[in-house]
Amino acid sequence: DLVMEGLKARGYAAGFRLLNSCDYFLPQIRHRIWMWAIRIDAAPDESALSDDHPIVRAHFQWMKSLQRRSVLKKKRGAKLDWTEKYDSHRTRNDYQYDRPYTAVRDADFLQVLNERERELLDLKCLDVMNEQGKDPRTVPMLWELSQSVERVPGVRVRRDRQNYATCILPGMLWHSSRHRWVLGIEKLALQGIFAEDLRDTNFPQKLLGDLAGNAFTTSVCAANMIAIIACAGAMNGSP
Repeated sequence: DLVMEGLKARGYAAGFRLLNSCDYFLPQIRHRIWMWAIRIDAAPDESALSDDHPIVRAHFQWMKSLQRRSVLKKKRGAKLDWTEKYDSHRTRNDYQYDRPYTAVRDADFLQVLNERERELLDLKCLDVMNEQGKDPRTVPMLWELSQSVERVPGVRVRRDRQNYATCILPGMLWHSSRHRWVLGIEKLALQGIFAEDLRDTNFPQKLLGDLAGNAFTTSVCAANMIAIIACAGAMNGSP
């Protein structure tokens, strides 16, 4: 209550409540106690940049230049490597050699994916098409490709929430119908921190994505803002 009163006294509309973010126009499933402080005169941008936005194109060219390759060796403690896991998933679901997502000749998006990510996209596309009758190539879905095949959200997500992101991680979030990575600045927008809040900054998208992937992003940012406001008030002699 003291924090709320302090923010309101400084011109913010503030409050807190237990919310599920996907019920309030942020496409992410998360039950949390939320604190917010909003300037009424600040209208946020759209969360997703257009595909021809200079930042999006620059990120594509950077990812393309990396010429990324999959790591084939097993992680420490893992029973199977990713090829064995994915082959098992194909066999168990009788997918054979179907590759509906990546079987597009000379598609630009294939240039920013490694072998593991391509196979994972095909498997998740097949999962959703076979079990829910939706086509992720045209229906927008957000998939965390740093996870293994059995952990990437797909058929486990409710039908009416397929186009929502689950908990944002510092990994690699893929937009299925746009056929591209979700940028760090777009991940932050899913957390409620919009481009307008980052004006006059030039942080790398990787850094912004890692910040968004921190499970405590909102509370950490709020704590820092409160600390700044408190320090500014102390320097000005305000109570």
